[in-house]
Amino acid sequence: MRKKINLKRSGSKIKRLYKKGMPRQKIAEIYKISYGTIRKYLKELKVKKRAKKIRITGRKRSQEEERKWQEFRQKVLKKFNNTCILCSRNPAREVHHIKKVSDYPELEYDLNNVQLLCLECHRKQHPELSSYLFKFRYWMWRK
Repeated sequence: MRKKINLKRSGSKIKRLYKKGMPRQKIAEIYKISYGTIRKYLKELKVKKRAKKIRITGRKRSQEEERKWQEFRQKVLKKFNNTCILCSRNPAREVHHIKKVSDYPELEYDLNNVQLLCLECHRKQHPELSSYLFKFRYWMWRK
């Protein structure tokens, strides 16, 4: 039988673990209670659902790779001063690899192999991709 926990005592700990990014299943294992109970507790504590990170293109990355990519991305944004190199629009948020990562994986984190583009210029660089993907990515950035 699973134990019942005191929500007043443990609620803030559960909330903190969840907000730090720990999955509900892992929290349930720590407290030896069911996943459904954790969901119920989080609902009672009025904890908002975490936004899902959605990657439209590219490969799936591990947490370590994703952290490394975000750090690299910030360097690129700083290097180009958030401005598109083709049309000088600001803000530009699309990191474009000059040589494809699928062909040259060793150049993925090379600052000399990237350009910072606005969404429209990036779309022109990739006419083979559907406009739906770019519209969705634009919508995700606007949030």
